[in-house]
Amino acid sequence: KIPYKTLKRETIQEKAFYNCTGFKGHLSLPQKTTFSGADAFRACSGFTGDIIIPEGSTFNSQTDTFHGCSGFDGSIIIKNEGLTDIPDGTFYGCSKLTGEIPIRNVNSIGESAFYDCTGLTGPLHLQSTSVDDYAFYNCRGLDGELTYDDPLTSVGKYAFYGCSGLKGELDCSQLTSVGKYAFYGCSGLTGPLEFSSDLTEIGEYAFGDCSGFSDYLK
Repeated sequence: KIPYKTLKRETIQEKAFYNCTGFKGHLSLPQKTTFSGADAFRACSGFTGDIIIPEGSTFNSQTDTFHGCSGFDGSIIIKNEGLTDIPDGTFYGCSKLTGEIPIRNVNSIGESAFYDCTGLTGPLHLQSTSVDDYAFYNCRGLDGELTYDDPLTSVGKYAFYGCSGLKGELDCSQLTSVGKYAFYGCSGLTGPLEFSSDLTEIGEYAFGDCSGFSDYLK
C-alpha cells in the first residue's frame, strides 16, 4: 500500500499509471503538471480524497486523465485559474466525487468530461456556449441553478441526460442544434421553449420527461 503518493515529474505521459489499481490514499501533483498523453491515471480506482489540479497545470487536450478513478471521494479543486479546457472523459465515472463543479473560467468542456459523476452537487455555471455529447450525463446530484455567460448555441446528445436536479429557466433563443436525449429527465428546468429561426435540429427525446417546461413552443 502507498498511503500518500507524491509525483515529482512535471510531465506525465500517455498511460503512465494506467490501471494501477494498487495505489491507495491521496494523489499529490506538483505545480505546472502537464498531462501530455491520454489515460494518465485511467482506472486507478484505489486513490481517495480530492482531485487537485495544481497551479500552472494543463491537460494539453489529452483525454481520459482520471477516467474510471472511482475511488476519489473528495472534491475537484482547480488551483489553476487559467485552466480553460477540460478534455474528453477527464473525470468519466468518478462517481464518488462530491461538491460543486469548479468550471467558471473553463470555456471548453469535452465529450463525457463528467460522465456519470453522480456525487457532484450544487449549481452549474457554463462559460462555453456549446456542450459536447455526454458532458454531464447522469450528473443527477447537481441540485442548483444552471446559468451561463451567454445563451447556449449547441447541446450535444445526452449532454444533460438525467440531470433532474438542475433548476432555472433555460434560454433556447440561440440554439442551433440540440442532440437526442440532450435534456432528457431535466425536470427542474423551466420556461417556454423559444427557438430562433437558425435552429436546424432537435433530436429524438431531446426534451423528454422535462415536465417543468411551459406547455407551448415559440
